[in-house]
Amino acid sequence: MTDKTPAAGKGPRYAVLQDEAEHRKLFGWWKSLGDNRGERAELRRCETPEQVLPAKAFHRLCRILPQWEEQDLLALAVVAGVLAHVENAGGGSFARQLGTPTEGSDKPLFSELRFQQLLAAHDHGEFFQRLRRAVKQAGGTADIHFLADGILHWARDRADATAARPSQRFRYTWASDYFQPTLKFAQGE
Repeated sequence: MTDKTPAAGKGPRYAVLQDEAEHRKLFGWWKSLGDNRGERAELRRCETPEQVLPAKAFHRLCRILPQWEEQDLLALAVVAGVLAHVENAGGGSFARQLGTPTEGSDKPLFSELRFQQLLAAHDHGEFFQRLRRAVKQAGGTADIHFLADGILHWARDRADATAARPSQRFRYTWASDYFQPTLKFAQGE
């Protein structure tokens, strides 16, 4: 597992996971999956967030992010299950990564239709399945902090969609990041 932590001073935008200590703990947890192939394999075999719940690695993650264990246990299970599929950490905003045209093409890595379906996920299970597909299509490369933050942001918005201004909600921020590289490409930037 390749580990590129976000460079300091770049000013990444996180909606939920803003504490540096949480970032370090989350990264350490993810890195430990590379050291313990059995735990990682157990998480990768899970097809639903509910199947993640009894996994030992999931319970270690609960100790790292206890406030999410109390707020939304299934969202934390989505984090664990999806991050188990990340092979290489890095890439910045995951939505931007999905919207970036592939080399030699003007089409984004993840089609607009699949991206819209991801944004429209109705429940934890559907969101889990669509994110796993997106990580696979991204070649197993994703910034674990942005990805975990996005999952928890999605869960927070589901719990209270009126809590944040529309420009701070999950669907808008991910769509904004997704379309940014595509629109730059179309404008010839």
